[in-house]
Amino acid sequence: PPIKSRCEVFTIQNADDLDITERVVNILLEEQIKFDLPTVQHYVNQYYPDIRKIIKCVQQNIIDSTLHKTVEIPFNFVDYIEDKNWKQFRQDIIKSRIDAADVYEHMIRYIDNSNKFKEQDKYEEAIVTVANYMKSPGINPVIDLTACAIELSRI
Repeated sequence: PPIKSRCEVFTIQNADDLDITERVVNILLEEQIKFDLPTVQHYVNQYYPDIRKIIKCVQQNIIDSTLHKTVEIPFNFVDYIEDKNWKQFRQDIIKSRIDAADVYEHMIRYIDNSNKFKEQDKYEEAIVTVANYMKSPGINPVIDLTACAIELSRI
């Protein structure tokens, strides 16, 4: 095609996980953040190849100049589904400073392990509900998470 002959062609490949780990380590060293390599690898393994997400999650988990691993959700998601205590759900998410992606992953584990979603059509509806919220985040992730949990409770 004529336009292609006038343009320079670039091929962009994903960096491999070792390169990304090295880059994150260099950032942490430059910023004088204490860390251990297994914690850095935890984030790279969890979010590879999304470099921005890796750096964002690392940044969010630096407390007092030390990198910490993402903590499991410090509350029982099932309790909120059963009690429909959505106000407390929102408050606990805000207090815990958990990344929305981690809560969505927790929701998916809940769907996979719950008797409530044993029937194929309910399972599919629940997975699609979570996927829809994950792929189109709104302005307020806490509200999105709460709305998603409410929808799951209604299935």
